[in-house]
Amino acid sequence: MMDYVIAAIFTLVIGGLLVRTTKKEFKIIGSIALVLDLLFIAITQVVKFQTGHFFNPSSETFEAVGGWVLSFFMLLSLYILFVMNYRWIKAALTKKGWVKGFLIALDVLVSIILILVGSFLLFILGVLYFGFAP
Repeated sequence: MMDYVIAAIFTLVIGGLLVRTTKKEFKIIGSIALVLDLLFIAITQVVKFQTGHFFNPSSETFEAVGGWVLSFFMLLSLYILFVMNYRWIKAALTKKGWVKGFLIALDVLVSIILILVGSFLLFILGVLYFGFAP
């Protein structure tokens, strides 16, 4: 279930970042996001089927699925960070003077905050899938 939530949030965030982009940017960024989203869902379902997670969920099947979900969560997060940085720096380069520096500094600050939040979410996902407690 968590894999569907991750895919939905990824789609919403990328969709928000695609607002007011050029047609070329929309096609390229949106196509890559769509492929990543579909790969994530499809391969997660294959892993669930191969491990028998649908029929008999156990800690072993959660760990197998979790290994895939955690690694792909990092890839999706990096893609969101890349698209966000691309949009902000592109906007900053059209400005002049102190506004350009302010936008770039704000982009760095938001990137650091997103990396920290992403690390916390990665920890939460790790606990959900791997259950560190005995």
